[in-house]
Amino acid sequence: MIFDSVCEEIGKYYSMFGFKVSKRKIQLNLDEFILKIQFSSSAYNQKGDFIWLEINSGVYPKELSKKYKEEKEVLLPIVFANTNLLDKKITTEIESNFLTRGINILGKENIVESKFDESTVEYSRGLNLYSINLEEFKMILKYINRLIRKSIEIVTDKDHLMEYLRNPTQRQLYWIIEKRIEDFMNLYYPNDKEVIDRLNELKMKKENPV
Repeated sequence: MIFDSVCEEIGKYYSMFGFKVSKRKIQLNLDEFILKIQFSSSAYNQKGDFIWLEINSGVYPKELSKKYKEEKEVLLPIVFANTNLLDKKITTEIESNFLTRGINILGKENIVESKFDESTVEYSRGLNLYSINLEEFKMILKYINRLIRKSIEIVTDKDHLMEYLRNPTQRQLYWIIEKRIEDFMNLYYPNDKEVIDRLNELKMKKENPV
């Protein structure tokens, strides 16, 4: 099966870099965090035409996992998922004409009218594996590498975290003000006024949009 074969090859590649590999998941154990990248397919696959691969990633902070286990919290202790991790705002020539520049894993673009009052670049998480070639497989690895790098930077380096919080898209803002991110900030930056103040500013921005 194409899907399983691609997952197996991805696993072989990342096993060389210390990732623990299972059938449809790779994960990296860091000092305070676990980075998980999971692969799923679709019930709408069609033999000889369409084989879907979706890539989902997220960071599991160990202290947050411990806290949620003790509190019997129903939420998964996951932060900075790749739902919109790589997205960013852009400036258009005509500011009243807000556009979304969608880019898939293979680098193909599709520009549509934005759902929000902002122009953005948004990255998709999946692709059709049917007739995949070596160069396209390398593009999948390139996408995963970006997720790995971005995820680790945000959770281990304050400067990268603040850069992420500086000017988020509307989609990113929705996730930033979510309970799990707030709990993460309070656990890992409990006395950092700059981080907590910025989080509070974003919460107010979401509650009182201009």
